[in-house]
Amino acid sequence: MCRKIDCYIQAFSALTPATSRQKPLLLLAVLDLIAEKKINREFIEPSSELAETYTGYWQHVEPVGSKTDLAIPFCNMDQEPFWNLALRHGVTSPFDGEDCIKRFKELYLGARIYNELFKLCLMEPLRKKLRDTLIATYIDPAIQSNGI
Repeated sequence: MCRKIDCYIQAFSALTPATSRQKPLLLLAVLDLIAEKKINREFIEPSSELAETYTGYWQHVEPVGSKTDLAIPFCNMDQEPFWNLALRHGVTSPFDGEDCIKRFKELYLGARIYNELFKLCLMEPLRKKLRDTLIATYIDPAIQSNGI
Protein backbone atom coordinates (compact mmCIF):
# COMPACT_ATOMS: atom_id res chain seq x y z
CA MET A 1 0.00 0.00 0.00
CA CYS A 2 2.86 2.40 0.73
CA ARG A 3 3.93 2.54 -2.94
CA LYS A 4 0.55 4.06 -3.78
CA ILE A 5 1.38 7.01 -1.57
CA ASP A 6 3.85 8.18 -4.21
CA CYS A 7 1.03 8.52 -6.74
CA TYR A 8 -0.93 10.72 -4.35
CA ILE A 9 2.11 12.77 -3.39
CA GLN A 10 2.56 13.45 -7.10
CA ALA A 11 -1.14 14.33 -7.49
CA PHE A 12 -1.06 16.61 -4.43
CA SER A 13 2.00 18.42 -5.78
CA ALA A 14 0.37 18.98 -9.19
CA LEU A 15 -3.02 20.45 -8.29
CA THR A 16 -4.43 22.76 -10.95
CA PRO A 17 -4.17 25.66 -11.13
CA ALA A 18 -0.83 25.63 -9.34
CA THR A 19 -1.15 29.35 -8.56
CA SER A 20 -4.14 28.93 -6.26
CA ARG A 21 -3.86 27.89 -2.63
CA GLN A 22 -7.56 27.11 -2.23
CA LYS A 23 -7.32 23.42 -3.14
CA PRO A 24 -4.25 22.72 -0.98
CA LEU A 25 -5.85 24.52 1.96
CA LEU A 26 -9.01 22.45 1.56
CA LEU A 27 -6.93 19.27 1.46
CA LEU A 28 -5.01 20.36 4.57
CA ALA A 29 -8.34 20.89 6.34
CA VAL A 30 -9.57 17.45 5.22
CA LEU A 31 -6.35 15.82 6.43
CA ASP A 32 -6.70 17.57 9.80
CA LEU A 33 -10.27 16.37 10.24
CA ILE A 34 -9.30 12.82 9.29
CA ALA A 35 -6.54 12.99 11.92
CA GLU A 36 -9.09 14.20 14.48
CA LYS A 37 -11.47 11.38 13.40
CA LYS A 38 -14.11 13.95 12.45
CA ILE A 39 -14.01 12.59 8.90
CA ASN A 40 -14.25 8.83 9.19
CA ARG A 41 -15.07 7.68 5.68
CA GLU A 42 -14.17 8.58 2.13
CA PHE A 43 -17.18 10.87 1.83
CA ILE A 44 -16.33 14.52 2.53
CA GLU A 45 -19.24 16.67 3.64
CA PRO A 46 -19.05 20.46 3.50
CA SER A 47 -19.56 20.64 7.27
CA SER A 48 -19.17 23.70 9.47
CA GLU A 49 -16.03 22.10 10.98
CA LEU A 50 -14.50 21.71 7.53
CA ALA A 51 -15.42 25.29 6.62
CA GLU A 52 -13.93 26.63 9.87
CA THR A 53 -10.70 24.66 9.45
CA TYR A 54 -10.36 25.72 5.80
CA THR A 55 -11.10 29.36 6.66
CA GLY A 56 -8.54 29.23 9.48
CA TYR A 57 -5.86 28.15 7.03
CA TRP A 58 -7.01 30.79 4.55
CA GLN A 59 -6.69 33.54 7.14
CA HIS A 60 -3.24 32.26 8.09
CA VAL A 61 -1.78 32.34 4.56
CA GLU A 62 -3.72 35.00 2.65
CA PRO A 63 -3.57 38.78 3.11
CA VAL A 64 -5.90 40.29 5.70
CA GLY A 65 -9.29 41.01 4.16
CA SER A 66 -9.05 38.30 1.49
CA LYS A 67 -12.35 36.49 1.08
CA THR A 68 -13.00 32.85 0.35
CA ASP A 69 -15.86 30.38 0.24
CA LEU A 70 -15.55 26.64 0.84
CA ALA A 71 -17.62 26.04 -2.30
CA ILE A 72 -14.84 27.40 -4.51
CA PRO A 73 -12.18 24.76 -3.82
CA PHE A 74 -14.81 22.09 -3.21
CA CYS A 75 -16.16 22.56 -6.76
CA ASN A 76 -12.75 23.09 -8.32
CA MET A 77 -11.36 19.92 -6.72
CA ASP A 78 -13.61 17.98 -9.08
CA GLN A 79 -10.89 18.57 -11.70
CA GLU A 80 -8.58 16.31 -9.66
CA PRO A 81 -8.69 12.57 -10.40
CA PHE A 82 -9.18 11.48 -6.78
CA TRP A 83 -12.10 13.85 -5.92
CA ASN A 84 -15.64 13.31 -7.21
CA LEU A 85 -18.55 15.57 -6.36
CA ALA A 86 -21.69 13.77 -5.21
CA LEU A 87 -24.92 15.19 -6.62
CA ARG A 88 -28.04 15.50 -4.48
CA HIS A 89 -30.90 13.17 -5.27
CA GLY A 90 -32.87 14.48 -8.23
CA VAL A 91 -30.01 16.53 -9.69
CA THR A 92 -29.33 14.96 -13.05
CA SER A 93 -26.12 16.60 -14.22
CA PRO A 94 -23.21 18.38 -12.59
CA PHE A 95 -22.74 22.11 -12.89
CA ASP A 96 -19.47 23.86 -13.61
CA GLY A 97 -17.88 27.12 -12.64
CA GLU A 98 -20.08 29.85 -11.23
CA ASP A 99 -23.21 27.68 -11.07
CA CYS A 100 -21.41 25.15 -8.90
CA ILE A 101 -20.20 27.82 -6.49
CA LYS A 102 -23.45 29.80 -6.31
CA ARG A 103 -25.66 26.72 -5.98
CA PHE A 104 -23.25 24.37 -4.23
CA LYS A 105 -25.41 23.38 -1.25
CA GLU A 106 -28.45 23.03 -3.47
CA LEU A 107 -26.69 20.75 -5.97
CA TYR A 108 -24.16 18.67 -4.04
CA LEU A 109 -24.06 16.51 -0.93
CA GLY A 110 -20.28 16.59 -0.80
CA ALA A 111 -17.48 14.68 -2.46
CA ARG A 112 -16.00 11.23 -2.50
CA ILE A 113 -12.28 10.67 -2.43
CA TYR A 114 -10.80 7.39 -3.55
CA ASN A 115 -11.10 4.74 -0.86
CA GLU A 116 -7.43 3.93 -1.32
CA LEU A 117 -6.48 7.56 -0.62
CA PHE A 118 -8.71 7.64 2.44
CA LYS A 119 -7.04 4.51 3.83
CA LEU A 120 -3.62 6.09 3.32
CA CYS A 121 -4.81 9.24 5.12
CA LEU A 122 -5.76 7.15 8.15
CA MET A 123 -2.10 6.26 8.65
CA GLU A 124 -0.34 9.10 10.46
CA PRO A 125 3.07 8.81 8.76
CA LEU A 126 1.49 8.73 5.29
CA ARG A 127 -0.95 11.52 6.12
CA LYS A 128 2.05 13.58 7.28
CA LYS A 129 3.80 12.98 3.94
CA LEU A 130 0.74 14.28 2.08
CA ARG A 131 0.45 17.25 4.42
CA ASP A 132 4.15 18.07 4.09
CA THR A 133 3.86 17.87 0.30
CA LEU A 134 1.00 20.39 0.27
CA ILE A 135 2.82 22.79 2.55
CA ALA A 136 6.17 22.56 0.75
CA THR A 137 4.55 22.94 -2.67
CA TYR A 138 1.99 25.68 -2.10
CA ILE A 139 2.81 27.64 1.06
CA ASP A 140 5.38 30.41 1.04
CA PRO A 141 8.43 29.54 3.17
CA ALA A 142 7.97 32.73 5.23
CA ILE A 143 4.49 31.57 6.19
CA GLN A 144 5.74 28.02 6.82
CA SER A 145 8.26 29.39 9.35
CA ASN A 146 5.34 30.91 11.31
CA GLY A 147 3.77 27.46 11.58
CA ILE A 148 0.99 25.92 9.59
